[in-house]
Amino acid sequence: MLELFGHCFCAAYKINSANLNDIEAVGGEIFGYLPTVLVASIITLICCMVADVVRVYAMLSLTNFGEDYAKMLAGVLFGFIIVLGLTARRWIFLRPRA
Repeated sequence: MLELFGHCFCAAYKINSANLNDIEAVGGEIFGYLPTVLVASIITLICCMVADVVRVYAMLSLTNFGEDYAKMLAGVLFGFIIVLGLTARRWIFLRPRA
């Protein structure tokens, strides 16, 4: 046990004496950025699910009305919602923090 403590103490002393605090800062920034990536992934996933539901319902309802352009309009709605969701995600992360 004492040997393990000695190795840890020596390793900590070497890190501090080599002035490797920049590694701690970089590691902190990387791990601090992970929640942002997780939130962006969740927003994108929800956006894709909503866009797919809208696409399916638009295609079903327009097909029931007998419209020939149902598939095209459903695809346009899907693309519009995806672009809207990606824009909203980008806006959320660019706004100034308090």
